Amino acid sequence: MSEIEAARRIFFLTFPLYEMSRMRQRMLLHPDAKLNTLVHRRNLSRPSDRVITTPNTDTLYSSAWLDLAGNPVRLTIPVMGSRYHSVQLMHAFSDAFAVLRNDASTARQFLIVGPDWNGQASPHEEVVRSPTRDAWLVARTFVRGPGDLAEAQQMQGAYTIDGDKRAPGESKEKIPARPNGGQFLAVVDAALARGPLPEAQAGRVGGFSGMMAIRVNGDTRFQINPAMRAVFDRNLNTFYDEAGQAFEQSGSLKNGWRYPSPNIAEFGHDDLYRSAMALGGLAALPINEAINPLTTQDSAGVPLDGSSHYRLSIPGNVPVDAFWSLTLYEYDGAGRWFLYPNPIDRHAANSTASDIEPQADGTILLHISNTQPAGRANWLPAPRGHFLLVLRAYRPRSSFIDGSFHLPAVERIDA
Repeated sequence: MSEIEAARRIFFLTFPLYEMSRMRQRMLLHPDAKLNTLVHRRNLSRPSDRVITTPNTDTLYSSAWLDLAGNPVRLTIPVMGSRYHSVQLMHAFSDAFAVLRNDASTARQFLIVGPDWNGQASPHEEVVRSPTRDAWLVARTFVRGPGDLAEAQQMQGAYTIDGDKRAPGESKEKIPARPNGGQFLAVVDAALARGPLPEAQAGRVGGFSGMMAIRVNGDTRFQINPAMRAVFDRNLNTFYDEAGQAFEQSGSLKNGWRYPSPNIAEFGHDDLYRSAMALGGLAALPINEAINPLTTQDSAGVPLDGSSHYRLSIPGNVPVDAFWSLTLYEYDGAGRWFLYPNPIDRHAANSTASDIEPQADGTILLHISNTQPAGRANWLPAPRGHFLLVLRAYRPRSSFIDGSFHLPAVERIDA
């Protein structure tokens, strides 16, 4: 194995850990921030929100960074009725190890424990074990429309977690979105020190022992040797670019749409896919909870550009048990995608939207461009330049999961 290939493999093995550490720091730098504490975002995502890439615009987010090195954390999900909701739990390398919900008529209680815990849960608690001591909890609560926000906020506020609340002790030195090699490796080393590694990563870290000094004393850390550090530093931007390209080219292609691989959010040994999603779609849900086909091209395979005009017909029978939503994102130039600020403040269309007009057969015909089409409703504004479309299908049915249902292509039309 060449030094460059070894550095590449180290990057894709550890980049999700770096990105999770960066998200953790950004969310915990506030003076009042504490671990094992649920923080609610009381409004839907806006273009000014530039922390988590490709945010949805349909659910209220709640988030908590969990420290499971000591005592467990108790989570209560209230009675939610028919409202879509999910509580996703991710380990330190970004895989989802649980997606929880409550479809019952009484509150559900969960005991979230770390890899070292060997205690006894109460009879009414369901035990959920994290493979790592650090974990990220992300809850999503659906908002059916502007008039539903207050009720959704009330239900969001009924989630509770109970654990050892303490200051995180995060470094005040900002973890950059595009680090140099030394910065990257320092963050990864500090994160590995909190160990242990998930099973999928544990064996492969040892495979680089000829290029790194590895210490195993209950935990695993590494310090890359000077020669490999130089190789890593010279090639880091190339590795980032490869992750960005992999995000746009991942999964299977149908009518210009990229459908996620079946192992999304549960990546196993697929380090490249895990890294691609950590860069472009961090905190994506597993495929049985949501399918998120994406496209950056039209029916002819030409990249989407807001200076052109496009048409997309979304069938009225999208096979979901919850709802679907189509969101448009602009490119930030560094591999990440965020909502595009536009004059009508529309960033998405979904199956429950009151401001989108369906056709007689239920089909929703969207017009996508930078300039508003004259005399046309259902306009989804796009930036002048590259953009991304993501359709989220929540709780998809089997025909969506097995690929027998697929979306039509985005068509470029004359202005």
